[in-house]
Amino acid sequence: MSFRPRSYPHPVLSPYSKDYVDGSEFFGSFERRSESGFLVIDYVLALTSARLNEYCLPGVGAKIYLDVYVSGTRFRNLVKSDGLSGSLKLPESAIHGTVEITPLLVSQRDVVLEFAGINKEYSSSQFSVKQGDLLAHGPTEALEADHQRSSTDSESWIKFSLAADLQPDEYEIAPINDAIMVYTGTNVQTVLGAMRADPNMKPYLFMSIYKDVFVEAVATILDRYRTEEEADEAWAKGLTHYIDSKDMSLSEILDDDRNSIQKFVLRMLAGDGVAEIAKRLKEGKPLS
Repeated sequence: MSFRPRSYPHPVLSPYSKDYVDGSEFFGSFERRSESGFLVIDYVLALTSARLNEYCLPGVGAKIYLDVYVSGTRFRNLVKSDGLSGSLKLPESAIHGTVEITPLLVSQRDVVLEFAGINKEYSSSQFSVKQGDLLAHGPTEALEADHQRSSTDSESWIKFSLAADLQPDEYEIAPINDAIMVYTGTNVQTVLGAMRADPNMKPYLFMSIYKDVFVEAVATILDRYRTEEEADEAWAKGLTHYIDSKDMSLSEILDDDRNSIQKFVLRMLAGDGVAEIAKRLKEGKPLS
């Protein structure tokens, strides 16, 4: 579900909408804690619209939900709230990256509503609202689930997740807030597990999937620089520190096309990839 600015056929209380000009707000405060293998999020919501609070009364037909999305694992759940405060539990095994929570007010039945008092434009209007229609949503709040902010370990901010919608031999790279996610098909996940577990196979990992990951990450940072945006995500800071530790600089990439970026990444990873294999060949050592 997207909560970016959009139009609705009826008034919706939203951070992006001017339907309500009476000062009404809908927002929440959230605190996280760990408990027996679960991430527990305690929340308190505030709905200051008298009109919408009427629709929340028993029998009227509007309920509050929390839309919960975990960026690193693509976990999503819609949780019904029994009131304006409570707690929700998420298995820590499903959590990596940023947990995004958006409070929603949703109609539970088909009904005709009037919104007098929120805006002169709607003083004499009635709107047909269907079951499942959105009546309000608050701003999305983000809670950090991991803290790998400044590691210079090139693997510490690369995370892997099996994706059911990918073919067995496919993988997809997605830089997010806390890490560079690699979503994999079943065969890729199996091969990755074996390669990461065997030190002799690590150079091949750096020459293949890791190289693709770093090319995508460096290209993303350069795109941000071109549009004068800050690349302040955790993975971007980690990658910048890693590049510095190699006595290299992104300013060395004079042309930000993919070939130039790939050459830069190959130099950056040479000691862990191609150069390591070349060394084994010169020394007559096994390649794996």
